[in-house]
Amino acid sequence: MNEFSKIDIVHNMDCLEGLRKMPSDFVDCCITSPPYFGLRDYGCEGQIGLEESPTDYINRLTKVFMEVYRVMKPDGTLWVVIGDSYAGSLKGAAKDPENALKYKQGTNKGTLFKNTSYKYRYNKNEQCKNKDLIGIPWMLAFSLRNNGWYLRQDIIWHKRNSMPESVKDRCTKSHEYIFLLSKSQRYYFDSSAISEPCICPPRRKTLQTTRIHIDTEETNTHRTAKCFTGQKAGTHTSIGKEETSATCGVCPLAGKKARTLRHSRSS
Repeated sequence: MNEFSKIDIVHNMDCLEGLRKMPSDFVDCCITSPPYFGLRDYGCEGQIGLEESPTDYINRLTKVFMEVYRVMKPDGTLWVVIGDSYAGSLKGAAKDPENALKYKQGTNKGTLFKNTSYKYRYNKNEQCKNKDLIGIPWMLAFSLRNNGWYLRQDIIWHKRNSMPESVKDRCTKSHEYIFLLSKSQRYYFDSSAISEPCICPPRRKTLQTTRIHIDTEETNTHRTAKCFTGQKAGTHTSIGKEETSATCGVCPLAGKKARTLRHSRSS
């Protein structure tokens, strides 16, 4: 028995350090939202999110998730909430620390350089120009797929109380991605546990060849666009653990407690 055998215990340590202490084929499900690229400085040495380039960031996350792959049971699943970042030139109003506080997430504790978003300088090797949407979520998804994970689905987290943006040349962003990945082609997924009520009432169908009457389902399969309320105004806008569990609650130990990895943003 190792130190991770007991459930309902929070282990406060570097994620890679903790994962390397776990045996293989140990975890049923992993639900995580890693630190976003260049968004905040959490004040932790060696933290994820402040890499020199998007490629370095993706490579580091891939290294972490390949350890998750090792400790995941063959029928386990991985759920990753990940946001995007814009490339910038370090020019404009937001570069001033005092002025930046008026912008998106500028008042959040730990915001990188008191800036509105990560101002990644143009690098021709990254093929990313100033003002480009970098595409971090899909860079990560394709990297994990190329390294053995099965990329099963992209789910849209629609944020009804999203942070306002003062942009004039694009729409205010009010969504993030939740990726569902699996270790194997066949994995545990209880769709009935997260099914949604039908809008239309159930009705009876008749199979013409056999004259058998079949009642239609009263529920629908869970949709890929999910509207989460998130935390209340004045706090960091993120999915609550109850909402995440309700959507991703597909661990195989029905009626029992499954080993589920949940990573905080600062790990």
